[in-house]
Amino acid sequence: MVNCPFCDSVVTRGERVLTRAEFHECWKRVHEGLAGGTHQLKVGRIRFDILTQLGAGETSEVFLARRMDPLPERVVLKLARDGAPTRRLVQEHDNIKALQALQGSGSAYFSQRLPQAALLGRCAATGRDVLALRNNPGFWGSLADVSRHNPSGIEPRHAVWMWRRVLDILGYVHAQGWTHSDLHPGHLLVHPADHGILVTGWRKARQEASRESVGQDLSQAAWSIRALLHGYLPELSDGATATFPGTGSRTPPYLAALVRRASEDPDWCARMGATGIDVELKSAALQDFGPPRFFPFDPLPSSRPSR
Repeated sequence: MVNCPFCDSVVTRGERVLTRAEFHECWKRVHEGLAGGTHQLKVGRIRFDILTQLGAGETSEVFLARRMDPLPERVVLKLARDGAPTRRLVQEHDNIKALQALQGSGSAYFSQRLPQAALLGRCAATGRDVLALRNNPGFWGSLADVSRHNPSGIEPRHAVWMWRRVLDILGYVHAQGWTHSDLHPGHLLVHPADHGILVTGWRKARQEASRESVGQDLSQAAWSIRALLHGYLPELSDGATATFPGTGSRTPPYLAALVRRASEDPDWCARMGATGIDVELKSAALQDFGPPRFFPFDPLPSSRPSR
């Protein structure tokens, strides 16, 4: 499969040779079937059918959309808000491309836990910047969404698995000389099947892994887990961390002590690094819960239907 350099359509190779007239008739039939819904957005020659809004931030709105092609593809569209500072989505696109180009140990695996840029352009109707990201199947929503559905906090065993996934990704990124610089629950998407985490929101990422910036990343990650254990906080979605939440009424002592220290002490986080914190986390979990066991995770309370 390749992208046509002229129209950017996805093209597949076939053994049968088509005449120009046959191809044109086929092209018309396919595009007549792509009528789409009532909410569409055009970027250059490419049309997207807006399926639903996923969220909204200070400078952009986020939508799930379908690329209107003979081989349609679902993408996540980030559309800059009116009046938002220019080039912010351009900066995020460039950072994502740089992260995907890393060739360190484990890059093939970690590329699936980092966003993948599909397109950068401008909305034909409004002139606003648009960034299209590959839609990673199976990721349910952000940890901020999880918290909203679990106002009393989640089962602490799930938090252990999720925290370890985040530490795994940060350890890789930091080893490559990058820091995220804007970690909060709204930028951490969860895959319920395996507690997998996709780290998003890389606009403020820097190719500068100083001791201070590494410690800040790791402390912000711990704060996100602490907030998840505590329960819903209105400021989760925008990353505000002015006050520390509790550690949750169901959180056992060793895990509570570790998440409290890591969220409040960036210097300690910098000394330990992602690997060191992971060792401490495994030790705390062993003392609190015993040998590791996998627990299926449902981000919605059992009384609600899953989406």
